[in-house]
Amino acid sequence: MTGQAEHFCPACGAPQRAFLRYPWHVCNDCRERVTDGAGRALGFGNTAMSGGFAWWVVGEDARTECRGAVCLLLGRPVLVHEARFGGVVVEPAHSEEHWPDGYWNLTRADPMPPRTR
Repeated sequence: MTGQAEHFCPACGAPQRAFLRYPWHVCNDCRERVTDGAGRALGFGNTAMSGGFAWWVVGEDARTECRGAVCLLLGRPVLVHEARFGGVVVEPAHSEEHWPDGYWNLTRADPMPPRTR
């Protein structure tokens, strides 16, 4: 690691590289364990070389483009969204009233489209 403080995945405790922009990001192994409220495995990715974000249910063809999604990791809500220069970031979610607008709520068995205020 560089001179930055060490970072540990908030879900499993695995040591990883620190990113000041995403101080609570989870590791890639834990990202692979993110599910929806029905327990289905989810996939995430960029929609183009220039960015964009999409989520999907693993094993299904349909992709949903959006700003991000609130999903579950070990039964706890996490925010999943595009990283600043591409890629995907998973971070613990705060209380529901602080979830960002434009994010799908996948914490329920029936996904809820983004809300706007």
